[in-house]
Amino acid sequence: MSKSKEYSEIELLAIIQEHAEGNVAPAVDEIHNDPDAPSKTTYARHFGSWTNAVEEAGLIPVSEAYPYDREDLLEALRDYHAETGEVPSSKLVRESDQFPPYQAFCDLYGGIKNALVASGVTESASGWTSDEIIEHMQRVGDPGDPPHGYDLRADEDAPSPFSVRRVFGSIRDAAQAAGYDVERGHYGGWPESDRPDEDALIERIDRYVADTGETPALEDVRSWDGVVPNDYTNRWGDWASALHAAGYPAQPRVHATPGGHPCSPNGGREVDL
Repeated sequence: MSKSKEYSEIELLAIIQEHAEGNVAPAVDEIHNDPDAPSKTTYARHFGSWTNAVEEAGLIPVSEAYPYDREDLLEALRDYHAETGEVPSSKLVRESDQFPPYQAFCDLYGGIKNALVASGVTESASGWTSDEIIEHMQRVGDPGDPPHGYDLRADEDAPSPFSVRRVFGSIRDAAQAAGYDVERGHYGGWPESDRPDEDALIERIDRYVADTGETPALEDVRSWDGVVPNDYTNRWGDWASALHAAGYPAQPRVHATPGGHPCSPNGGREVDL
């Protein structure tokens, strides 16, 4: 199989089950990084999200099977380093029983290298330690209001958003490590009641098609009033799936013509151009 192959939903679920360990599903990156397996966007297009696909396959997500918190993982790395004076490798963590499961490090930190930086055992390529980043997050933000990327960029002494993500995986995770209570929505999502519903999001795509005669790219959403790209990716998993839900081709900049026939580019939906 290959990423260019067209898969049925049964085939996609079988691939997840083949990669599972017992009743625990593989991480999405394990599938995505396999050149002979489907991409994660293929799963999002068919099932709406990787989580939905895992549930459909009758498996438990890795994050539920290995409910370690961040400090558990970091403490294991620090303990090993203190006892041996050595930096644990990805291979060692994967094969040794003295560490939490390797996948837990991937899920919570994106890999062993990021976790080692966050633990203070190693330094990031940018030179910023986790403690230094936490200090700046606390200084740049306000009590109850953690900083965004643009707050970091506006302070020439602070680490860049890229450096923060290299160490913590995301600005949200860095803010949580800095002691902020980060509510859902602070970094790109909002409570469902405060955001456009599915019909309104699709209507915005239709409006763009009516105005331009083309299907929009995700970056075009940034210029639309009242919606942001995350409104689409949070609801449908990725932009291609959002376009598919609206009845349009999953390629940006494809000329869209009025509907009425299943083979028309917008899948037969009636749209006034």
